[in-house]
Amino acid sequence: MDGKTKFCSKDCFKKTFFSTFAHDFIVTMKNFKDYISGEDLTLVDFYAVWCGPCKTMHSILEEYKKLVSNTIHILKLDIDAPVNASKLREYKIGSVPTLMFFRRGEVLWRFSGVISAAELKEVSDKLA
Repeated sequence: MDGKTKFCSKDCFKKTFFSTFAHDFIVTMKNFKDYISGEDLTLVDFYAVWCGPCKTMHSILEEYKKLVSNTIHILKLDIDAPVNASKLREYKIGSVPTLMFFRRGEVLWRFSGVISAAELKEVSDKLA
């Protein structure tokens, strides 16, 4: 990948996503619990493939990932995937993108909308 997010069909977006965030992609809800319950800071992005601001946030998260290296896990949950329905209710997700930082199972920070990589870094530095 050339480092630029391609905005295209659902399948193309998924391929771009997999190549960028593959090591932190959620395969099962058990993995989700493992990540957010751990000692490491975890950022969860609730998104939708059809959502324009979510596509913008995807490229921002690529930039943010470079700023924090591998010190923070970044997980993405597609709100339209049936397997994620319980998480939408549990965390009262009403709009996308919604970003949440977790540690030890606790929500430490929450934001809905688009935010810059620098602002995300500032938040994560304060939470570290």
